[in-house]
Amino acid sequence: MSITISGGKKATKPGDPVTVTLGAIADVGDGVKHRNSIAIQFSGTECHVIQIFMRTKVVAGKDDTETIGVDSGGFNTFKFSTDANPDWLVDTTSAASPYYDFGYAGAMTGHQYIMIDAPTISGGKFDLPSSHDVTTFEAYDFCLSDKDIIAIVHWKLVRHYYQQAMPSASLLDGSAWWDRLYLGRKVLTKEGYSADLYLPLACMK
Repeated sequence: MSITISGGKKATKPGDPVTVTLGAIADVGDGVKHRNSIAIQFSGTECHVIQIFMRTKVVAGKDDTETIGVDSGGFNTFKFSTDANPDWLVDTTSAASPYYDFGYAGAMTGHQYIMIDAPTISGGKFDLPSSHDVTTFEAYDFCLSDKDIIAIVHWKLVRHYYQQAMPSASLLDGSAWWDRLYLGRKVLTKEGYSADLYLPLACMK
């Protein structure tokens, strides 16, 4: 898979272990220009991303917890969770591996890795009839380079009513890093993957 991006705004600084670009236009070779994409880039000999995610939708002040079939990858259940009771999922299309790039847009060119995501949060499933309604897509990306976690990226898309989705992203550090690492391990275990194999506690760089 060949992945290229153009435009967008960097959410990271020079010298950070990964480069995060928000609002990019991505080309993954499928003939579609994927707009408002997030791209994560880093280097190594063998690189992967494990992404956990959840969706929320609040209409008329109430959480929507609807389940609607499966997502675009055909693997995960499409459902809305809540901030009070989050139900995180592993973003993959493989029952054998939790890596995002096993089925979604992630690839290496030489020693450079890039992944992109452009989740849809508009259309029928995301109908927001009033100005106070909101829907979100939130994710944590565990960036693995040669079996080391070199960064954890927290990113989010938020859309209010008829407005365009607004992206944000940051790199975690300190206690937030550890908190989300334990969350990632918990989610992997819940979804049937080996936390000790894919996110072992000894793999921080």
